[in-house]
Amino acid sequence: LTSLTKNLHILFGGVGGRDEYLADTWLLCNLKFKRLNPSGPTPPARCLHDGVLLSGQGAILIFGGFSGKNNFLNDVWVLN
Repeated sequence: LTSLTKNLHILFGGVGGRDEYLADTWLLCNLKFKRLNPSGPTPPARCLHDGVLLSGQGAILIFGGFSGKNNFLNDVWVLN
């Protein structure tokens, strides 16, 4: 979960209800979710990653995480 403002957050990836790894992107605004479709390539499914806001660029940097079967990730992605 990456905070943009006090009431505006972006959620990328995670683990679904059947233990599947996710690669979807959501906007959380005032406790309501809306699915987003970032432009360009997106990171593969993952959990336990970190995301930070790139101030003034309108983008989020996603780093690392875990994609299952002892596959720890060490990559960097930018979501626009």
